[in-house]
Amino acid sequence: MPAELRKLTFSEAELRAAMVNFALRNDMRVPAANIDKVDIDDSEDLTVTLNFTTDDPSANKNLTFNKEQILASLILYCRNYSIPLPRVARKVIAKDGNSLTMMINLRWPPKKEE
Repeated sequence: MPAELRKLTFSEAELRAAMVNFALRNDMRVPAANIDKVDIDDSEDLTVTLNFTTDDPSANKNLTFNKEQILASLILYCRNYSIPLPRVARKVIAKDGNSLTMMINLRWPPKKEE
């Protein structure tokens, strides 16, 4: 059976937009401040942390996303920008320098969802 492999690379700006959009849609507390830095950590399990610049010492200055949240935010980003993603494909994310890559693996013919 043939297989299709696609690679989508998301820049830091795209990653910021995807993470903030996901956080706002999922009632996560997003500080009313600028994002100072994006940390992508793949030492144990992949996480993305948005570091905010704020003058309020009591405000939460970090927002961390786990692997499932990152993948969901990137899929939502693709949907918002009409980037086609096959529903039945296997999707894997990985750190790629200062950006993230989503690998999409689809085997033909695709298995139907049950």
